[in-house]
Amino acid sequence: MKNMNHKTYAIIIAAGNGSRMKSSLPKVLHRLGGQSLLGHVIDLSESIGADDMCLVLSQKLADALETKHNVAIQHTPEGTGHAVQQAMPWMQNKTGDVFILYGDSPFITAETLEKMRQAKAAKKSDIVILAMRPEDPKRYGRILLDEHGFVSRIVEYKDASDTEKQINLCNSGVMLCCIEALPKLLSKIKNDNAKKEYYLTDIVEINRQTGGSTACVEAPEAELMGVDSKADLAKAEHLFQETRRNDFLSAGVHLVAPETLFVSYDTEISPGAIIDPHVVIGPGVKIAPDAKVKPFSYIAHTTIPEKAVVGPFANMQKESN
Repeated sequence: MKNMNHKTYAIIIAAGNGSRMKSSLPKVLHRLGGQSLLGHVIDLSESIGADDMCLVLSQKLADALETKHNVAIQHTPEGTGHAVQQAMPWMQNKTGDVFILYGDSPFITAETLEKMRQAKAAKKSDIVILAMRPEDPKRYGRILLDEHGFVSRIVEYKDASDTEKQINLCNSGVMLCCIEALPKLLSKIKNDNAKKEYYLTDIVEINRQTGGSTACVEAPEAELMGVDSKADLAKAEHLFQETRRNDFLSAGVHLVAPETLFVSYDTEISPGAIIDPHVVIGPGVKIAPDAKVKPFSYIAHTTIPEKAVVGPFANMQKESN
């Protein structure tokens, strides 16, 4: 649980061009389960009780996005370290911890971030890295551990030796840092690497050189999936829908043909409800116990009351009486 006397913040990096999406729409505004990728990550930050957050955006995205949150602009893409540097003015005079998250990684759970928070406290570390062991680790940075299990450094794939590339513990990019120490660490990173970028991961070695330590927490690869292309987005939608269907089944919802139901990020279906095949549920839907939705129906911005029967072939997009 969050310590109410200890502040928690979030920086969400969302300034990438997303050229592989082949779309005029900024990558993080593409929708997953009816909500933008970025919206999922903002919801995650709010769910862990972040006291404040800063979105690092491109100018194009900032112009397209309406948000109540703080915004820092990364005018040129010069790496993850450079992105977080743009949030340094926002960090001033803050104390506590800050999660560094990514606007194209919508599946990370609050439980995983809580494990990072617990590890930071238990191991008295300045930084916690979220790691994974992917089936295909080719493009990921490798995490090197010391004899005590702390992270000694992170090597980006393009800079890794053949021996380092054999390591299967990989960096997800997500971090938890002491916000008071972060600006000083960021000020010391350089771009002397194969990509000529400012890597956020370099703060691990800089922190170690000054006597600090970095812990590591692992999470499943699927939870750390990033969305970089339309193919990734389709894969993410499949995973999202499959997860939500299983959640509903476990809760006691009767799904006659689960694989044909498509729901939104905020869909609420009560135990005992029956959903027939080929139903699509848009945003803003609540379905009460013992209600039934018959085949080939579309529902959005609607509450279905207890024992009501909807469809077949219904198109409901307003509150039901």
